[in-house]
Amino acid sequence: MEKRRARIIATVISMILVLAIMCVGIYAAATLNFSTTGGSISFTADDVFATVALEKGGVYSKTFDETTTAADANVMNETIALDKITFTDSSQETEIVLRVTNNFTNGQAITVKFDGSITGDDSSLLNCTVAGKVGASETAVSAEELESAGAGYNLAAGEYIVITISISLIDAQSGIDNAVAGFNMALTRAA
Repeated sequence: MEKRRARIIATVISMILVLAIMCVGIYAAATLNFSTTGGSISFTADDVFATVALEKGGVYSKTFDETTTAADANVMNETIALDKITFTDSSQETEIVLRVTNNFTNGQAITVKFDGSITGDDSSLLNCTVAGKVGASETAVSAEELESAGAGYNLAAGEYIVITISISLIDAQSGIDNAVAGFNMALTRAA
């Protein structure tokens, strides 16, 4: 009788431990927390009259005009620090939103080139897309039209472009410890 009682107690304790381990595993799967170290957008503004503002993903706003000078004539080199990117569940997507406004009033267009990626050991766990929309009509501009290797996008005087960088998780079961967003932009007078 004593042996049977000991087996029943051992079985009940084992079942409680298994249930506790399962609950912890389910809780951990339901509260995923991923983060990257942020990153930056590096850019040059060469002889342009434009305003660059980060609307989501950090804090930055600056207006460049053709009289703004740096050490090398009318070229300004800037770096915008991006906020740390945090994912709290596997379905989350985050965005970085940058707005560039051509402030010229004399009909002068500016060329906007933009590209970049996410780098680091865990970059393969993230999906990153870039797209632009011009003006109130939100005319779509593809990433290919914005790429630095190409001609870039000519932004008419008085117009603005909103560049959206969407970042989402590919693999919800893997932790992200090392991933950095690095983007480049160049603003020049259109020919």
